[in-house]
Amino acid sequence: MERQDLEAVVNSQKEQLSRYEKRLKDVVTAYKGLLKEKTALESSLAAFTSSGKDVAADSSATSGQVSSSSSQQQQSVAGDGGDDALREQVATLMNSLATLTAEKGRMESSFKSDRKQLRDVIVEKEGAIRDLEQQIKGLNYTIKTDLENCKSKLKQDREEECNGQLVMICELQKQLLDERHLNETLEMQLRDLKIQFNQKHSDRRVNEMPQAESERVRQHSELLESSKKENAALSSLLHQFQGEIENLKRQHAAAIRSEQKRVLVAEERSKKLEQVHEERVANLEARLAELSEVVGTYDRLRQQDQDSICKLKDKLSKIAVESNAGGTRRISQESNVERIVEEIGYMKNLLLAENAKLESPLDLSSLFTVHVEESVVPAQSTSLEDFRSLERNFEACLKENEVLKANIQIHKTNTKTLQEKIKVLNANIDDLEVEYKNKLIEHNNAIKTEKVRTQELITALESDFKSKLSQLEQQLKKQRERSLQLLEEKEEEIKSLRTSFDILMHDSSGQQQQHSNGSDPDHLVDNLPIALSKKINALNSVFKTDAASNPETHHILHYAHELARKEIEITALRTAKNNAEAALRQALHDKIASQEELHDRIAQLDEQIDRLERCKSREGANLEYLKNVVLSFLTSQDADGKKHMINAIAAVLKFSAAEMASIVTMEGGKR
Repeated sequence: MERQDLEAVVNSQKEQLSRYEKRLKDVVTAYKGLLKEKTALESSLAAFTSSGKDVAADSSATSGQVSSSSSQQQQSVAGDGGDDALREQVATLMNSLATLTAEKGRMESSFKSDRKQLRDVIVEKEGAIRDLEQQIKGLNYTIKTDLENCKSKLKQDREEECNGQLVMICELQKQLLDERHLNETLEMQLRDLKIQFNQKHSDRRVNEMPQAESERVRQHSELLESSKKENAALSSLLHQFQGEIENLKRQHAAAIRSEQKRVLVAEERSKKLEQVHEERVANLEARLAELSEVVGTYDRLRQQDQDSICKLKDKLSKIAVESNAGGTRRISQESNVERIVEEIGYMKNLLLAENAKLESPLDLSSLFTVHVEESVVPAQSTSLEDFRSLERNFEACLKENEVLKANIQIHKTNTKTLQEKIKVLNANIDDLEVEYKNKLIEHNNAIKTEKVRTQELITALESDFKSKLSQLEQQLKKQRERSLQLLEEKEEEIKSLRTSFDILMHDSSGQQQQHSNGSDPDHLVDNLPIALSKKINALNSVFKTDAASNPETHHILHYAHELARKEIEITALRTAKNNAEAALRQALHDKIASQEELHDRIAQLDEQIDRLERCKSREGANLEYLKNVVLSFLTSQDADGKKHMINAIAAVLKFSAAEMASIVTMEGGKR
């Protein structure tokens, strides 16, 4: 982890160094451009200052050296020097303007490249935002599908478990009923055998049979008690199993409710995230709109600057052309002036010679000074006007340059702010991406843990149910074996009782034959009731003595009472079950009726809502048309026309089918 942290720190420092290098390069280029502009401005200022000094020197030279021809030659030379100085000034101004335009072009190209990069970055960020939106939509769809699949799987598993448990419960109930019927049949057979045995036992074997019969009855009672205990154990297991099923149902319901709550919470979170994302996208769009407006204003200002630069270039070209034309004109004028100066000098010498010959010479200095001033003043005034115009143009250029610099500085600040905004937006986008990824990981982990937990719960329940089912199957197997053993023993007892009954019947038939041989039939008929009453009394005494001597008969009677009590309880439970089912059916019927009433109420409310919406929507355009139709309906006497008007009114007011049916029935009744 430390190595990874150090590598991350090194990478971040490398990125910072690269950014600082880029910024330093930008600063160096800007500094070089400023130096070029400074040198151009200094050269232009130096040219202006030198031009002012030259003009002053020219004026002093022309005023002091007018009276002689040598002064005229010096004036011509000074005029040539002034023209050269003006040319140098124009050249320096052109060079400074060229440097300024070059710097302006470089700054414009850099700004264009920066704007292009910003546009590319904005396009990339918009694409990243769209990709993130698509990823979010896909993740929401996958989460919804996974939740639906989990819900459907849980529902199917719960239904399968419930169906299997119901089938097992039905089988266990059937087995219990079969065991009860088997016990009842065995008890009935035992009761019948006892009755037969009590009726058909002879007096000889009365003293021999009670012990064996008591043992058999005791064994039967033990078997019945064991079967009763097993039935009680089975019933307790069945109740326990039903309680566990109810607990599992409650657990499943609680798990489903918790999953639904989680799903609702996740949906609310996704909605909130979507709202936040939409708000951020709206803010980004607003910022992009602001950026586009700023770029548009900058383009407009740049176009204005280009127009002003073109105008200045045109002015400079005109000035250069005029200066060239003035120079040529001055050269031609200078050549003419030289010739005229020579002639004037020759005439001056002649005039002075003639004036010297006169007795009273004239003062010719005023004449020569006037002519010189008249020839010098226009040239001086034109040069001053040209200088002032150039100075004004230069000041205008300086002002425009300052304005352009201010605009460029404003644009730089705007670009910096936009870059900072883009960085902030990038950071926000990265944070959102990390947040969405973390939430997706949390959702996936929650789904995985829920799947694992449900799978573990299902496996535990399956193992528990399988173990309980195996125990119940073993108990049922043991119960069947015991019941088969009991049936075999009962069959053996029945066989022994039948043999004893046959023996008794044989003995009684022998005695009857003896009596019949010894006495007449009338006597036998008379003594038959007495013999039967004696035998019945003997059997009753035997049973009384058996009941008094053997306590197992009390157990049999107690068992019979318990069976009767259980039958009564079963009937009471059946009646309670029937009453509960009837109450459930009544509750379902009431629920269905309330649902139907609720549906009717909802339909009525929907109709009212539609009617109110129709009333809102048709308050404007259809009102005049409806007024005209109703007026014509009230004033019309034609039945067919009224029918068409009713259809038009129904179409405008959007009558329902029931309302149209009532209107049609009313019209039919009127006719």
